[in-house]
Amino acid sequence: MAFDEGRCIGNARMLSDGVGNAYVLDVWTHSGYRGQGIATTLMRMLIEAVPGQHIYLQADDTVVFYKKLGFQEQPSGLSFISGEYLQNDTR
Repeated sequence: MAFDEGRCIGNARMLSDGVGNAYVLDVWTHSGYRGQGIATTLMRMLIEAVPGQHIYLQADDTVVFYKKLGFQEQPSGLSFISGEYLQNDTR
């Protein structure tokens, strides 16, 4: 997480199996703080936390950002929705 005077201005989360694979779940920066390297710093921290692991993420309009960090596009990805999207006990 990134903070400015106690206020959270950025966050990045990753899940890892602790062995060989990690998945970046989300990365965000508060709109007023974008373009200052916060997301880049958060991503570098995540990358450094899992040496030797394959890091995977899915991106739509942020592909250029991740490519600048060394990520490469993969030819395919798959998804599946269990039941009706967002219709579960968490709503």
